[in-house]
Amino acid sequence: MKSTFINYSTLQQLIDKLISRHGTEKTYHILKRNLLEKNPEFNQDCIIANIIANAAIEKFGLTTKQFKSEGGQSVLYARASCYRLIKMHTRLSYSDIVRFFNETLNINKIRYAIRKADDLLQVPIINREMFNIIIEHEKMVEETINSIP
Repeated sequence: MKSTFINYSTLQQLIDKLISRHGTEKTYHILKRNLLEKNPEFNQDCIIANIIANAAIEKFGLTTKQFKSEGGQSVLYARASCYRLIKMHTRLSYSDIVRFFNETLNINKIRYAIRKADDLLQVPIINREMFNIIIEHEKMVEETINSIP
């Protein structure tokens, strides 16, 4: 499963273009046939994971290229926050999360990153700035996920 970071407005423009060409009912059947039936991996969990990753990029003030590269404390916290939220809000396994991010990491590093994010949230005094950003990221994701029909 490849991870592609497409912002919501771009996706919405593409869907609007498809609807204007084919109409609502035919667009629904096209999307259902091409995405949901041919690609069982393309499901709500992957959509939520993409929302979480895009929210992290925005909230931590990163570019997609920075987010995908390794290094830098804010990048590491952003990724750890993503892993944690994806594990909380989806049924994706650790190996699915590794595949979603096209990582060469092993599952233990994902688990470690999730524990680090949990630890930071337990003891916010260690790094108050990152704690606040992670909390804001979590709130943003919660609002977005709750608005999904």
